[in-house]
Amino acid sequence: MKYNKKLFKWIVILPLLGVLITAIFLVKIFVSYTKESYEKSMFQAHKDIIKQNKLDAKERIENLVYYIQKSQNSIEQEYKNNIKDLINFAINIIDTSYKEYKHLPKQEILEKIKIKLREVRFFDNETGYFFIIDLEGKAILSPPRPFLEDTNVLNIKDASGNYPVKEAIYIANESVDGYGEWYWQKPNEKVMKKKLGYVRVYEPLGIYVGTARYEEDIFKSFKKDMQKLLIDTRYGEDGYIFAFDYNGYIISHVKKSLIGTNKNSAKPKGKKIIESIIEGAKQSKEGFFMSYIATLNPKTGKSARKTSFIKSIPTLKWAIGTGVYSNDVSEQIEKRHQILKKDLTKTISNIAYFATAFLVVILLLEIVIFYKLIKVIQNYQDKLKHNAKHDFLTALPNRRLFRDRLNQAIKYSKRNQIELAVMFIDVDSFKDINDNLGHDIGDEVLQKIALILKESIRESDVVARQGGDEFIVLINDCKSRNDIMLVADKIQKTMHKPVCMNGICHDVTLSIGISMFPHDGEDEKTLLKHADIAMYKAKADGRDRYNFFN
Repeated sequence: MKYNKKLFKWIVILPLLGVLITAIFLVKIFVSYTKESYEKSMFQAHKDIIKQNKLDAKERIENLVYYIQKSQNSIEQEYKNNIKDLINFAINIIDTSYKEYKHLPKQEILEKIKIKLREVRFFDNETGYFFIIDLEGKAILSPPRPFLEDTNVLNIKDASGNYPVKEAIYIANESVDGYGEWYWQKPNEKVMKKKLGYVRVYEPLGIYVGTARYEEDIFKSFKKDMQKLLIDTRYGEDGYIFAFDYNGYIISHVKKSLIGTNKNSAKPKGKKIIESIIEGAKQSKEGFFMSYIATLNPKTGKSARKTSFIKSIPTLKWAIGTGVYSNDVSEQIEKRHQILKKDLTKTISNIAYFATAFLVVILLLEIVIFYKLIKVIQNYQDKLKHNAKHDFLTALPNRRLFRDRLNQAIKYSKRNQIELAVMFIDVDSFKDINDNLGHDIGDEVLQKIALILKESIRESDVVARQGGDEFIVLINDCKSRNDIMLVADKIQKTMHKPVCMNGICHDVTLSIGISMFPHDGEDEKTLLKHADIAMYKAKADGRDRYNFFN
């Protein structure tokens, strides 16, 4: 037990203590590393959140600017399609009237057409109308200026010095229909303004019909639609788009009551911010970031620091932008902080859990290893004890164990006044087997002989290897010499059969010497000596026989 306690101390406690100390050290390092990573993650999260908010603001504005510019590019084509459809509508009316009143003179047909088209108005402000001019330049229909009807308008110039009627006739003659630009006086206004129009010839009557819209009206309608888009654009809880025109008028704002007001109505600080936004947008083609104290945070209703991305739309002469308030960023950072903190706590808990589980596993492994090692040592000790008293080659008891058993048998026989016998056996010509067939075959022959001898005696008897090619046998409780002779005859008879190994058979014979207790000696040395002498006498008599000591 003392040995086992020491073994337990060295094999279990000390390694486990080493593992425990190592585990604590590694856990401490890992926790420290995790906390350091947490601090770095927090710092990086702060940077990432600010960066992401700026990128989001920039992306929103650039997407809006792109959409507005693309819409502006397509609005002219949409308008052209629209006025072309209107002219086709008018041509249908003219064609129907012509076919209906074809029997009438041309002038009467034109009068009926004028009646049908004169009051037709379109566009949002009803500034759209149809005009008709014949191919000689005579005005047939001019709703806003009827005094021009039946007069030749071929030589009328617009504000740019061009002849719009001549250009329209040229278009009509060249391609039947087409688009054109000219300046014309807007109703109730004295200044001529640019119009975008479309004309189409109706050949049966030798006229062309056209319509046009003032460019500023098209632009005004588009700006109105885009303003509504900016005002209605929302994202998140409080995200909105702000916009100013180059004159400082508010186009879009979260506080709708401010829309349409001018920067001059704002407080000095607010006025300065608006001026900086407009000037920055004019100068930065790609847009820019600006940090400032905004007059209103929709969430708190108070002023707050804000970082915005601002970009200009030159064709509209607008500066638009959006951004994020610093307290919103702080809330995002705090949320991220809570998530990271929760992850940190979870990670540390997992480390503690796995460290504990690891130690438990190591402890169990140490216990299992200890008991297995103890078993291995015990088996090794048993094997050492066995090997100390047994022959390595044949696994039979060796001389030492045989003599011990013989001494015990002598004592027993003396007490009970019974006989025992000792056989000294030698393999005949064994040297020839080793020399001719090799030591490996010789070893196999010895193993086979040992098995034959063991099977030839009782369990109470003992067979041992004396050494080399010599064996000794103890026969207990012999009633007469005949009992010994039966055993010797059995051994000799068995050995007369060839010993076969790996398909090869060998003839092996034995010479046996026998001494009896108490007749031939009363101690183990004498009995062994006399059995040995008897064995040599058997060899001298021709081998392959047994001989009793005499």
